[in-house]
Amino acid sequence: MRKLLTMTAVALVASYATASAATIELKPYVGLETGYMKTHSEEFKVMGIKINSMFEDNQYTGALVAGARVSKNFGFEAFIQRGKEESKNVNLERILDGIMPQVSDYVSYKVKAKSQLDYAWGLDFNGYLPLTEKIELVGTVGLGSYNFTHKIGVGLAGTNLPVTISQDEENVFGLRLGLGVDYKLNDKWSLRGTYRYVKLDPGALEWTDTLNEVTVGLRYAF
Repeated sequence: MRKLLTMTAVALVASYATASAATIELKPYVGLETGYMKTHSEEFKVMGIKINSMFEDNQYTGALVAGARVSKNFGFEAFIQRGKEESKNVNLERILDGIMPQVSDYVSYKVKAKSQLDYAWGLDFNGYLPLTEKIELVGTVGLGSYNFTHKIGVGLAGTNLPVTISQDEENVFGLRLGLGVDYKLNDKWSLRGTYRYVKLDPGALEWTDTLNEVTVGLRYAF
């Protein structure tokens, strides 16, 4: 984490120093990204069960981005992102027998736990540090708002009636720090890969506190 912060800061400071003497020239672009996100923390527990062992710990994401370069070394970018719902079958026999044996007689040991990043949106500020004619180092700092849903489906003993417990975490703000590499395919298209760390507001969460994601995407400049 410290190395990411250091490298991001270097990329941004270098870009700002260069951009201060540059003429502002707005160059808008749009893009698509796909990613893989680690979503749950080992520190969070429910009835003694670690959340990251109950829910699928990772999920695929997709995002639309739109932004602009305001100079050779500086720009900004808005995003909207959604995750793919992931489910996991969990056997709670040992947990229920140890904590609530009377309940375990009426509730199925096997439950299905589902989790999803419903959507996220926000704004990043980007600093660009050219390495070669086609390759740039990209440091990003931004804010995002994240919305999650967690569901646990259980069955009542002797019936086929499922009972679903659902909890939403809405409008959870997060500080986004990223470091990536942008490869210029031609004058219009570029390919970007990014690692991003997101520190979420701990006061608004019951299921996780940080996100780690890797994204790959294309951008088209107008």
